[in-house]
Amino acid sequence: MRAVLLIVTRANDALAAATMATQQKRPETQVKVVDLTAPEPDYAKLLEEIFAADSVAVW
Repeated sequence: MRAVLLIVTRANDALAAATMATQQKRPETQVKVVDLTAPEPDYAKLLEEIFAADSVAVW
């Protein structure tokens, strides 16, 4: 299974939301989303997720 990490940098981004929804529907893909718009993002966890993913996209 392909692991995809999606990093969100802007709140309420319609294009990013639509793309993420499409990717999450794919059965062969495991999608994780990290929201950097949160008050206190966990950067250590983000770093772990980046190296664990097969693909990373920043929105």
